[in-house]
Amino acid sequence: MTTSGTVTASSEITQAPTTTEETTTAAATTTAVPMFRLLAENGGYANQPLLATRYPFTPLMFSSAQGYTEAYFTVDAITGHLLLDGHLPVCGIQPGDGTSSFTVCSNNMGAQEQFLTCEAPTSSQLECTVPEVQCNMFSQTCTNTGALWGTTYIGASGGTIGDKAILGPQSMQGYTPVPFLITFDSD
Repeated sequence: MTTSGTVTASSEITQAPTTTEETTTAAATTTAVPMFRLLAENGGYANQPLLATRYPFTPLMFSSAQGYTEAYFTVDAITGHLLLDGHLPVCGIQPGDGTSSFTVCSNNMGAQEQFLTCEAPTSSQLECTVPEVQCNMFSQTCTNTGALWGTTYIGASGGTIGDKAILGPQSMQGYTPVPFLITFDSD
């Protein structure tokens, strides 16, 4: 090599050490939960499907009513929210009478509306919870009590007609627990 840094022979060429770093990324994957229906296990609605309209703030019921059709559900694999028709979130509406009826969530959820959070179906019955809130309808405020309700019932809620799907505490006066059975169309 000359003083100017010019290489005069190939033997003077050296190879600089190199390092190679390989980076791989993988997108998070989730397994889609198949669509299912819910049937009452026992009582007056034994083996009857849960029904719904697809309008915000409407309850899901076992008793038939105009505009109600069989409801199909899935559980969001990331949030655990129960979804009607795979995209409409289902909430528990707590009207202040100690019940929380399954309801299509409204677009502007009020404090008495809480998402139903469910386990992906691995057994024969639906396992969901809803946070208990105590609401003062006069001041339009609600306080989360820290308790989770997870027992399913069928009956009145909020003083309106129709036998609704309800989540409540383990024991509720005047109500008998009714498991909601999961059924896939292939069952």
